[in-house]
Amino acid sequence: MQREDLARRPFLRRHLLVVDEHELYVEVARRLGELTPGDFAKKSVLSSTGVEAIENAVKIARAYTRRNGIAVVDHAYHGRTNLALGLNYKAVPYTVGAGPRPGDIHRTSNSYPFRDGLDGVTAARKAIAYLEKTAGAENLACLLIERDC
Repeated sequence: MQREDLARRPFLRRHLLVVDEHELYVEVARRLGELTPGDFAKKSVLSSTGVEAIENAVKIARAYTRRNGIAVVDHAYHGRTNLALGLNYKAVPYTVGAGPRPGDIHRTSNSYPFRDGLDGVTAARKAIAYLEKTAGAENLACLLIERDC
């Protein structure tokens, strides 16, 4: 490793969660840290696909919280990796014949204001209360919310 690479190590550890020392990667991570509001330590991880971002978010949340549970809202599509297949709302056509789904995934309803008449705050409170009752907040590492499919 070159001397200038060794000198950059503290910067890389401060600004990147997964260290990839490509110059543009480091620059994007640095800029994200500058642009993100708040005066606290920040780290970035860049992904090439949405499902890679989901997989990394779950791994990071599980490692940080030391909890395994994942909560997802209904009608969302997360991707086609094994974990994402378990997170997806629709089994057909995504998971048919793909083998067992991963466990410790908990579902809650998504808000549909035109159908359920709930405002965002009320819908969020309802979803949180449901997850607290069915999964236990102390068991959840994260809540994933993505677009409807």
